[in-house]
Formats: sequence, structure tokens, C-alpha cells
Amino acid sequence: MPSLCFRKVALIALLYPSLVASQQAGNLEQEESPTITLKECTNAGGCVSSQAKVTLDANWRWIHHQSGYDNCYTGNSWNSEFCSDPVNCARDCVLEGVTADKYKDTYGVEQINNGVKLNFVTDHDYGVNVGSRLYVMDGDDKYKLFYLKNREFTLDINVSGIK
Repeated sequence: MPSLCFRKVALIALLYPSLVASQQAGNLEQEESPTITLKECTNAGGCVSSQAKVTLDANWRWIHHQSGYDNCYTGNSWNSEFCSDPVNCARDCVLEGVTADKYKDTYGVEQINNGVKLNFVTDHDYGVNVGSRLYVMDGDDKYKLFYLKNREFTLDINVSGIK
């Protein structure tokens, strides 16, 4: 049974949707997500291929003030001028897309045949990027859910170039 506190919060969120804030999308960088090939196989029907885009986690993306180029987040701290609290930050800051060139040259995510190649360390014009976290998309605006009960999930990883 849900707690009384949870019910109150849910009721407030439903009655006052303007109190709920979410991150705004920027318009300076166009999102150009790489595409991977997914294969779903069954014993009876063989394998069926489909294409899906992958997207970079927000933690790696550029977030800046909506009216210019000032960073809202630098290093490991939020800019208190724009982000005095989560509501102001969501209202005043935007999260940018990532172009195909930046996926490769800044974040080390390169489109290859049927998939992506990930570099762990990528030197770029503004410094060094370490790692990347990608999500598989189901369309343009939601993450793909994998239903794995009584199923197998595999991926191919080429480790021959790891240093």
C-alpha cells in the first residue's frame, strides 16, 4: 500500500503540472545518432534484423545557458548563476544534441558497418574524454526495452585493439 506521503506528492504533481520541470533541448547542435543492427533470433524462425539508433548519456553532453554559450556545468559542479536549484536549472539551461563528427572526434563513438566502435580514451580539441555511455533507442524519443526473461542477450566485442 502506497504511503500517505507518496500519495500527497503524486496528487500535487497531477494537480500542478507546472511545478514539474524537465531539461530543455538545445538548438545549436543537431542530434546525429549512430545506428546499430539488432538481431532477434528464434529456433523456429531464424534471425530478423532491425536498425536502432544509439544515443549518448546526458552526463557527456554539453549543457549551457539557453541564451548563449555559457556552461551550466563545468568539471564537477553546477554554475550557481544558472542553477541555484533544480527548477531554475531545468528552466534556464539546455542540453545539446551531438553531431556525427562529435560522436566520433569528441566522444570516441564511431559508426561502423552494423554497429559502433567505442574508444575508451579520446583526445579532442577541448581536452580528453574517457568512456561513453550509450542507450539503444526505440524510435526518436524513448529508450528500447529489452525483455530478457527466458532469452539470451549477446554482443560481439573485438578486443584485439585494446591497449
